Amino acid sequence: MIACRALGLNYSVLMATSGLIGVTITSARTLGIEYYIAYYQTNEHSDDSSISSESFSFDKKDILRREEIKIPNQQQINWSKQITGNCATIQSILTLFQKEGHVFDARTLATTAHRIAKLYVLTERKKLGDKRIYSLADTCRQRIAEMHTHSITNTVWAFATLGIEVPRLFATVAGVALNRMESFSHAALSTLVWAFAVAKYKAPRLFTAIADEAIAHIDQFNPLELTNIAWAMAVTNQNTPKLFHAIALVSSSKVSAFNLDSISSLTWALGSSKTVAPHFFASVEQVLFAN
Repeated sequence: MIACRALGLNYSVLMATSGLIGVTITSARTLGIEYYIAYYQTNEHSDDSSISSESFSFDKKDILRREEIKIPNQQQINWSKQITGNCATIQSILTLFQKEGHVFDARTLATTAHRIAKLYVLTERKKLGDKRIYSLADTCRQRIAEMHTHSITNTVWAFATLGIEVPRLFATVAGVALNRMESFSHAALSTLVWAFAVAKYKAPRLFTAIADEAIAHIDQFNPLELTNIAWAMAVTNQNTPKLFHAIALVSSSKVSAFNLDSISSLTWALGSSKTVAPHFFASVEQVLFAN
């Protein structure tokens, strides 16, 4: 057994006589990984999940008004500046959304969700009880088809980070993403699958499509993207051995490019999926001892 401590991370690399290299991470405070694993294990959603009774949205008059009113692009830009400004707070953003959200365009809606989640991360992460967040989720859901792939991933990342249960939104995103898979960048795909894993939303067809896309272009993914995909697939118990082997193979040649957080997460993912990857773990060993 080889034990290493680096930057507050404890690694325990167990080499079994059977040739399978397994890994147990005794302490992995990386990218909030412990929080997300615990969060995933406590509850799950699927394509057949019932819809929360706390789904709030604008009424029909607001929707019709949105169709009738043509908001100048400059106004959308001004709202985005308000939302992303240094003085913005979660409450101020939700108040702006409550007043003008029915005429936000798709990009401004995604910016709204993303900014709220970023501000949330900077706070004590107390669960948001404001019903307007559900209204935002439902309004985003109605506009998902209009969003650029970057906005789609920002939206699901936001609600996964917030820990808000919005299965209808994730169901809609899954359907749209499946039809536009080739238009997602590698970064967007890794964020997308990570968000679905954190939200505990089961979308097997989407996960399979992302796995196939990743395998086809595995050499083009950077270390963080590889790590996010591997972790998401492992924590949701996806049966994708080809993907795990491909990730291990491509990662073994560039382990030095991974930071210790990514090494920790990827090591856990490969060990959890029982992936036989001697070259990867040997490379990890070299990097850890070098540090």
